[in-house]
Amino acid sequence: MPNLVNCGEYAFSNSGIVEIEAGSFPKLERQSGNAFMYCTSLKKATFENLKSISNQCFYGCSNLSELILLSNAKVVLAATQAFSNTPLASHLGQIYVPRSLVDIYKSDSLWKTFIISAYEDYPVSLGTIHDSWNEILAAETDGSYLQKYSIGDTKFQQIGDYTFDLEIVSFDKDDLADGTGKAHITWFAKHIMFKAPMGSSNTNLGGWASCKLRSDLRNMLNTSDSDFKSAVKEVNKTYFDYNDHTTKTVADTIWIPS
Repeated sequence: MPNLVNCGEYAFSNSGIVEIEAGSFPKLERQSGNAFMYCTSLKKATFENLKSISNQCFYGCSNLSELILLSNAKVVLAATQAFSNTPLASHLGQIYVPRSLVDIYKSDSLWKTFIISAYEDYPVSLGTIHDSWNEILAAETDGSYLQKYSIGDTKFQQIGDYTFDLEIVSFDKDDLADGTGKAHITWFAKHIMFKAPMGSSNTNLGGWASCKLRSDLRNMLNTSDSDFKSAVKEVNKTYFDYNDHTTKTVADTIWIPS
């Protein structure tokens, strides 16, 4: 929306927007009311010319951990409640502004409650993978995956009811459970997927192989889109069974690293 100047109340609230990139709203100056309220998939937002942020604008954006404000003057914040129930409010995220304005933000009675950093120090990000899972599988098949992708590259994915970034952490490391070779790419979820107990009762009998959480993870994968499910292969993972004090191997698609 290149010509949007004023963002109306509830304009994007409860939407599935994941990122507001630079250039998405180049002329946006003001946001009314609860413009992005409860955009729970929103993780990063960048604004070039914003002048003010209204009360509860980003309220309930439970994954918003990066806000980049590139305006050449301090953005007016109506109330700290604009970021209630976000990682920014709990100091698990950061707000980036031009270096020349950092001290001004930090001395503001409202902005100083957040972590303010210089945009010039914003960490250089690795690549975001936009290829489909079928394209990634094709790259694995023809061997071009080592040229196309790098450790640290990320891909946005929904698994069951949860959405997050998957990050490449290794190449050709894990043994495929069917014995045909190595899994070409291993991915880690960058964010907590969900909270759940390890087992349905207060026991570790049976170890990882028999615990409820392992079953929950596998069931969650079964609710994902077909392209993603077809791309995920079982690999051999080991765990230590404290009941008989032996190391055992199981075939897993999703597991908890240790």
